[in-house]
Amino acid sequence: MESRVSHFKSKIIRVLGNLLAGKCEVRIDECLNKFLEVLEQQESKEIESAFVVLEICAQWLEKAVRMWSATELTPATGVISFTMNLASLLSKNEGKFLRLHSNNFFIELLVLLKAGQIGGVASSVKLAYVKMLSSFLEHKSGIHWIVVCSFWENIFQFSLTTQDGDVTKESTLFMSKLLEKTIDYDEHFCDDVVKRIMLPLDANFYRSIKPSTDLEDADDEVATQRLMPTLKLIGDILHYFLDGILFDKTDYRVAFIFLKNFHLEERISDLMVIAQSKCLVFDVARIVFMIQFLELYFQVVTKNVYATSFNASLSRIRNNFIATLSVENFDHFDRSSKFGHFYWKLIHTKIPNFHREMNESLLYSTQCLVLMLLPQFSVTLKYSKSLGQMKKELSHDVFREDFIHKLKILMREAVRILFNLREYLLAHPNLFQIAKRVAPFAKESRRYYTTEQAVIVFQIQLYSLKDLTSAVRESPEKMEIFLNEMDYVQQVLENVTVLISEFDISWKDSFDSIDVMAFAVDFLSVPDWSPQIVVQTLKLINVATAQCMTPNLALLVDSTADSATTFLGPLLYAKLLDDGAEVKEAALEVICTMGRMSKSSKC
Repeated sequence: MESRVSHFKSKIIRVLGNLLAGKCEVRIDECLNKFLEVLEQQESKEIESAFVVLEICAQWLEKAVRMWSATELTPATGVISFTMNLASLLSKNEGKFLRLHSNNFFIELLVLLKAGQIGGVASSVKLAYVKMLSSFLEHKSGIHWIVVCSFWENIFQFSLTTQDGDVTKESTLFMSKLLEKTIDYDEHFCDDVVKRIMLPLDANFYRSIKPSTDLEDADDEVATQRLMPTLKLIGDILHYFLDGILFDKTDYRVAFIFLKNFHLEERISDLMVIAQSKCLVFDVARIVFMIQFLELYFQVVTKNVYATSFNASLSRIRNNFIATLSVENFDHFDRSSKFGHFYWKLIHTKIPNFHREMNESLLYSTQCLVLMLLPQFSVTLKYSKSLGQMKKELSHDVFREDFIHKLKILMREAVRILFNLREYLLAHPNLFQIAKRVAPFAKESRRYYTTEQAVIVFQIQLYSLKDLTSAVRESPEKMEIFLNEMDYVQQVLENVTVLISEFDISWKDSFDSIDVMAFAVDFLSVPDWSPQIVVQTLKLINVATAQCMTPNLALLVDSTADSATTFLGPLLYAKLLDDGAEVKEAALEVICTMGRMSKSSKC
């Protein structure tokens, strides 16, 4: 055993030595990422070999920084990213962090590699920088280091850039966690960070900008360029803390610091003036609605609630929210709907009910969810089936007729918005681009779904796929349309798979689920799908198999002549002979699932 460990250690030392000497070039980035991935998995499972390797890595990091500092040599981008990611893995442990910190390692590393610069630094390096400083927030010593040093300000600047979405997203998450972790350690520091974030919203700056709705106006450009990143950052941070409130985190102090610093009466009115710039409408409105929620929530937690004024405030918020959902502001409509789904779920959960209809706020949340996904309905109407065809087929499809009836009742109060938006979308020349933008929302928003909402989203996704399949069968020339939009089709398939799996959707929740297996088999019989779509459909079949989607719960022994399982065996056999390794692997997963199910009493 000892000889195996020694051999293992010597190989790691040799590889890291070659890396330092610049002898590793072929596929080096890919190999280093794989090494980190395996090491992180082993470390999380407390596998003995991981502790051996981490000690070797700590020694290598110290040696590497000394060498680069002495030679003034800047390593390759991939090596810089690897070094910082490795340091972040080690720094999660407070003992290892203190060991490296005692040698002034982190400051020397960050100054040497210049990873905190805005320009001229690769995105992978910036992400590694954010990841390393995020690891410091795992313990008190790391939090102290961040408060004392000023390196967090580089990440603050990253969060205000728009060139790279991943860097901005991770930097914004860091800023949220920085406030969350430092509030207990140093409340004054936390308050100063909030003021620093809000600095561009100085009241004097508001008044220096001429209100304008003309996007070509110079003042409007100034407002957009200087204010949008700050407004987006504030909105994202507030959303982070309101998300915590929704899921019962009891510490809402940071959110109330923002509330205190907003000087509500003055700054909100100034925000409304600036919101006349079309580019800022959504970001301003989102902040205003979250601040208004915090005002109400503050009354709740301080037990200073008066039913009459409370209901009046909620009605005012509701009316103002509806005003933001207009076709005239369609560039922000999808994001407003997505936010509305979260926002009204938050109000339903955390704001007490005073003689209002019990599920009113939850109804608003569901309405926003349907509006958010309306572009997918519109894709069906424009490219798959006309409204006339759909109405004609309803008489032969009891399940879909029931679904449409449910939506009509649900959307009764929002029917005018619904129809106006539908007409706008059907006439839009880039409808698929809009649909591709909202399709991921179905998966991203799922942590806020009730089971009923998850079923509605599942039905929307499944029917859009069914209509697509029947459209290309009836009119083969339409196939080219969808072949040009395969990333959209793949996303919708993924949505169905994830929803069935995570919400355990079966025929008890929706009779439409009975048909999932048959749909997937039929869908794969259409030629020309990309390997990625084939793999995603096989994943759907795998989930459908595990969930026992057939109505009699006897999927593996279904002997009906024209059932999906009749064709499933030949289909899987054909996919096992496919040239693509991912397709073969996905088919094999289905076969393994069927094997496990055949031994189970579940079916």
